[in-house]
Amino acid sequence: MEGCRLDGVASQRRCFENLDARKMTRMKANQLLATYGGVDDASITAYENVIDELAELFDVSRQAAKVRLMDLGYSKAEGAYPFGRWSVCSWIFI
Repeated sequence: MEGCRLDGVASQRRCFENLDARKMTRMKANQLLATYGGVDDASITAYENVIDELAELFDVSRQAAKVRLMDLGYSKAEGAYPFGRWSVCSWIFI
């Protein structure tokens, strides 16, 4: 399996749990994006709404939800919530 080290029962369990989480995230993302016209037609604002809903559903940060979408191949998610190197702390230097 891609990205999985199957050297014991515990690692197999983690691998399958991760695959299940990826599958569930993909299913939910597709369901949510369908309400905005689909994966390709959804706007950046729609992706931000989906990221918010996924973050709330999985109890993770917006950034974690965005990264997961990008990892799953939703390249349009990259334009949502532009978290940059300075996005959190740039106000300190102004």
